[in-house]
Amino acid sequence: KKAGCHPETETYNALIAGFCGQKQFDLALEFLNEMELQGKKPDVISYNVLIRAYCEDGKFRDAIELFEDMPRRGCKPDVVSYRILVHGLFHGLQLTEAAFILDEMIFKGYAPYPSTVNQLMRLLHKEGNLELFFEVLSSLARGNFINADSWALAIGTIPRKCEHVILEDLFDMLTASYAE
Repeated sequence: KKAGCHPETETYNALIAGFCGQKQFDLALEFLNEMELQGKKPDVISYNVLIRAYCEDGKFRDAIELFEDMPRRGCKPDVVSYRILVHGLFHGLQLTEAAFILDEMIFKGYAPYPSTVNQLMRLLHKEGNLELFFEVLSSLARGNFINADSWALAIGTIPRKCEHVILEDLFDMLTASYAE
């Protein structure tokens, strides 16, 4: 700066990534704010780097808050932003939050990673959270983002005593998703 050179967004992003790699999140956030003060608009990469680092460090609340703050700061989350957050929340066993963000992602028309979806479905099934499992399944079906593995898993999770009722609902979801 003293020599009249002013860093560009890419330079700030590299610094933010470096601070995140050292788990110096306060400094990374400080540089994000500094960008705006210097008239450089943080881009989606600026935020995604921090969101990923927060998730990897188990700072899920910070990741969600930053994600939600993006539009207020003039930066719209993209498909990568959603994928990073869903993946991070899922791996941190923040299943309800992951399902909520996944639903928002699908509503916006963004496709989740199939591997993340299948892992999330398996974990919800394993945890016994069938209500959330079927909410996620329904959301995926509405967005036409469900694959054969997820359908097979869904059918295999049905408790025998209520099989006929749930199978009818699943069949309706399946046929509706392929009719569109």
